[in-house]
Amino acid sequence: MNRIKMLHLITGLDVGGAEKVVFDLSRSLKALGHEVFVIGISDKDRLRELFIEQYVNVRTLNVVKTVPSFIRGCKELYVFIKKNDIKIVHAHMAHALIMSVLIKLAIPKLKIVFTSHNFNLGSSMREIIVKVFKPFRNSDIIFSKNMQKSIYKKDAIIIPNGIDTLQYELDVEKNAVFTFLCIGRIEPVKNHKYLVDIAVALQKEFEFEIHIVGEGFLKKDLIAYIKEKNVNSRFKFLGYRKDINVICNQSHVFVLPSLWEGLPISLLEAGASAMPVISTPVGSIPELIDDNAGYLAELNVFLDKMKFVYFNYNDAIIKGKQLRENIKDKYDLNHIVDEHIKVYEKLL
Repeated sequence: MNRIKMLHLITGLDVGGAEKVVFDLSRSLKALGHEVFVIGISDKDRLRELFIEQYVNVRTLNVVKTVPSFIRGCKELYVFIKKNDIKIVHAHMAHALIMSVLIKLAIPKLKIVFTSHNFNLGSSMREIIVKVFKPFRNSDIIFSKNMQKSIYKKDAIIIPNGIDTLQYELDVEKNAVFTFLCIGRIEPVKNHKYLVDIAVALQKEFEFEIHIVGEGFLKKDLIAYIKEKNVNSRFKFLGYRKDINVICNQSHVFVLPSLWEGLPISLLEAGASAMPVISTPVGSIPELIDDNAGYLAELNVFLDKMKFVYFNYNDAIIKGKQLRENIKDKYDLNHIVDEHIKVYEKLL
């Protein structure tokens, strides 16, 4: 095996699905003997210590939303790439792509690999950026066939998100109270507020709690809405947690009422824990969840599906176990890392 030197460049090192992908990929590549650098563009760095614990060379550029700060960040990145003789930059998300392309203008031999991480890029401007910068990219990695429809052409390489499935096969007791678990940033797209409305109706049916893992700028508003609807006792906020594998195994059902998604890591984590999963059929989720391995539900029937799973939990457990087998077969981290290595090797 040839030792590959690469830089993973990402918008920030905050807590999120894309960041978790970069963390797992970089630590795995490092463990295989490759030389891996990780740089976060912004000043968000809550995951930095995790990278350091895995002996991954990590730093942040501390770029804020001003032109002088961005220019300074580009200069620092250029010096870093030249000093360390980096041949491959794997850009994760649009901001990293922009910066990588600017550096490539100064270092034409630099190879750029790009992963968007979003099924829906989020804005027309981002779509324009991805299209315009296509000639500067040496390889595109996407996580589903659906992403090839418009922005990405047929030459894009499909590598789904992956996780270390063994970390989620634990023997721990379930919570005493039936627990619905939701993992994700507390932002509009995750649709946490809808779970509050559901809780109002569900509390008339049976005892339960909804545990929310994650932080976000809507947290205060969400807490206020929970108080307004008088369902305080139904919700627990667990914040940012490093023991997601334990929390998944302690909970009973994973719920994801998102308005749109890519292929969320949280869904893979829940599935690897053999949890029954209820999710809206958005993004690439239908490629993972089917009638044999979970429950897809539009928002207008999400409440009914949650009730159904509670009252038919033994059947739901069977589907959870099947989902775990599907994830082990198609989304195991070792396989995903091998596929990335093939991409890098072709560029050298």
